Amino acid sequence: MYTSYYRQRSSGGRRAEETPIETQREATDVRMFPSYHEEIGFAALSLDGKGVGSYGACSLVLKSIAIERRTTVFWENAVDFCNRVCPKQSTPIPLGYRAPWPIRAKLAAAKAEPLLDRQATPVEFSRILLDGDRFVEVHIYGPFNRHSFDRLLIPKSSGKGDRAMVAAIRDIIRKDGLGIKVEEYS
Repeated sequence: MYTSYYRQRSSGGRRAEETPIETQREATDVRMFPSYHEEIGFAALSLDGKGVGSYGACSLVLKSIAIERRTTVFWENAVDFCNRVCPKQSTPIPLGYRAPWPIRAKLAAAKAEPLLDRQATPVEFSRILLDGDRFVEVHIYGPFNRHSFDRLLIPKSSGKGDRAMVAAIRDIIRKDGLGIKVEEYS
């Protein structure tokens, strides 16, 4: 079972990170999800499955059916947004920057529109949608389990040790019958 950062922290499974962004994250989350911020898990909207690079090189891709009824998307990282657009805690978060999962494409298109042209390819749109630490933030209410994952993306292994690790991951996934596809990318 994968639970939120807050649930991991309160259970002792994860240590609180004493960084300025973590302090701001909790204040922002309480503001965005009053009385239930501890139930929210975070992800990034991606067309190709690759995640936010600063979060790590590997990405787990969730099955839409596992999250569609309990997920919203937000214009960008909510901490960055609130710091820039509505820094005072008493200022409400403006409407129009959050959307339910079924209409995520509309929010993504509205965000990407200034950078798109008629000849934009899916690869270019994918890069515009998730570029470094610029992305559409995904908010998932509640935990998810191993059946929620569709695939695991791992950078193409270069060394013998990396190849052995990827082989071991594939073996564990197969032996446990997880049904998660493992894809390497360059």
